[in-house]
Amino acid sequence: MPISKRATETLAIQSPMMEAFLESISKLYEPELNPTGALNLGVAHNDLLQQKVFEKAQECLLITPEDINYGAAEGSPRLRQIWRDFFTRHFNPIYPLQWHDIFTQTGAGASINQLFMVICDPGDYCLVPTPYYGAFDYDVGVNTGVKIFPMHLHRPDLNTMTVDPDLLETHYQRAQSEGKKITSMIVTNPENPLGRCYSVADIKEFLRFGSRHQIHMVFDEIYALSTYSQLLDNEEKKKEDPFVSVLSLPYKDFIDPALVHVVYGLSKDFAINGFRVGFIIDQFNKPLKSALYRSA
Repeated sequence: MPISKRATETLAIQSPMMEAFLESISKLYEPELNPTGALNLGVAHNDLLQQKVFEKAQECLLITPEDINYGAAEGSPRLRQIWRDFFTRHFNPIYPLQWHDIFTQTGAGASINQLFMVICDPGDYCLVPTPYYGAFDYDVGVNTGVKIFPMHLHRPDLNTMTVDPDLLETHYQRAQSEGKKITSMIVTNPENPLGRCYSVADIKEFLRFGSRHQIHMVFDEIYALSTYSQLLDNEEKKKEDPFVSVLSLPYKDFIDPALVHVVYGLSKDFAINGFRVGFIIDQFNKPLKSALYRSA
């Protein structure tokens, strides 16, 4: 049977990481099926916590009659209030976060895909600093018609995540000269796969850049609570690798706040990849919120 042009274009999207992962599945370790298989070190899957999370989930999960009825596709007010409290406690938003600023999705990948459906048009390009999480090729591009424009921004110092603002502008101008319409950018913080955090100065640099070119700035903060600095007692050591959410900064001072969006999910910090729960946080873009309500 023939398929749509949109589906055909989706099948043409390549993701080397995902293709390699699918090819290796049958060769990976399984206690009963393949006890001599290879260990996959390329997936953030916390086996050490799996049993504890399983036991905790069994204690906490309670199904009520209301749970089997239709509910709000974007998440119930009660669920979103719980997560508002979580984000307020750990992300320190400078502008008070409301429960209706939070939209629940089936994972962080789905959150990114849904977000790009409503902030970009087919044929637009999204800037992504390299190296980047390989599934972004799918998350950004599937069914959206949006393409990734990769750019290397980091100065040649492996111990920092410092961004060279001149390189940032150079990449943008190169994209423009090639006829590519840049309408968005993804900033992964903490970074995947480099595993380091951007400084406050660099986050502000990103915001200024987004403001200068009036593009959407998407901050993927799925590893927010997984940095070593969260565990260290020594205050000097904590300063070496701090995570700072863009929500904690006065981003209204740097950019139209309607252009700032945050994505989070439970797969990493909570080690529950299979639950497929993600969030879009948007505080100041009313049309975007209306679109998310309709597409949930």
